[in-house]
Amino acid sequence: MDESDSSLWNITMDNSTETVSEFIEVKIIQLTIVFVMTSFVTASNVLVLVILIWKSDIKKNYRIEFILWQCLSDIVVGISGWMFGLNYIIKDLSTNANYCRLMYHFIAAGIGQSIAHTFLICIDRYMAIVKNIRYKRFTKKYRYMVIFGTWLFIHCYVGTLVVIGMRAESISYCALESFPTYKVLMNGANLLFMPLFLFVPCIYIYSMVIFRKRLKQTQHCSDVPLYVVRNPTSTSSPTASKRQQTLSQKYEQYVIVTIGLIVMALLVFTGPFVSVLFLEGMDILPINRGVRMASTIMTLVNSTFNPFLYVWRIRKFRQVFKRMLCPCTSPRAT
Repeated sequence: MDESDSSLWNITMDNSTETVSEFIEVKIIQLTIVFVMTSFVTASNVLVLVILIWKSDIKKNYRIEFILWQCLSDIVVGISGWMFGLNYIIKDLSTNANYCRLMYHFIAAGIGQSIAHTFLICIDRYMAIVKNIRYKRFTKKYRYMVIFGTWLFIHCYVGTLVVIGMRAESISYCALESFPTYKVLMNGANLLFMPLFLFVPCIYIYSMVIFRKRLKQTQHCSDVPLYVVRNPTSTSSPTASKRQQTLSQKYEQYVIVTIGLIVMALLVFTGPFVSVLFLEGMDILPINRGVRMASTIMTLVNSTFNPFLYVWRIRKFRQVFKRMLCPCTSPRAT
């Protein structure tokens, strides 16, 4: 009897040791990915922020408001990534209810800001292409008020949800299940994030369809105007006017493709997080902790993609970036 009990104990210990080692191995791999992605997110977006603030030629030639606030949103996502990773390393943080609430606030606010500002970018294209509202009618001060107001609203909204839905004096571990009313946070976030997330591709696709229809019209009839953001050069020469129209059309095509890439990245990389939030918040499908962590990591990929997109699609960004990497590069180099 003693021998059988002893052998059973040994087998149990061996199995538990293997399970613990596998768990530690998986956690190390996941944490490594989180810290690598978070480092890229933070460093790349801080670099973009420095370029936007200090380079006057960028501010003069480009509308940087949306890029600036998208960059700040990605930095918030990066901060949440650092907090998410440190939670697994420092035991005192993982059992601190205030730290856990703050971490989930940054995660939800960062992702909410990314969705909201992508929505604003699509609304901007909708106003320019579908409604033919000239962007110059809105002063820079007004645009900053709208974007900053959106940023403030998201943080206040998420902060309220965190205060209401994540009440607990003490927690055993920094997880959503540690808070009895955490579904309030999830459903409240769904109420705002899901409609915005669904409207983003709808508005973009509709604007693109209208743009392509007008583009075909201008190819067959030169008298049909195509609204552009840039002010056309005043000239009486038909050749110069035609050339300006062609350049404007190419510019608009370039802008709409760039925004399309931002929208596609949002759908592919942030879509899983929004889907998990919706499915679990509505009790449609149970989601385990590993799926939650994987969807959260994918949002870091989205925040990493945006800075590379700016460098790839914006010529001035490429020039500044090359000069920062290699000061010997000539300013005229493209």
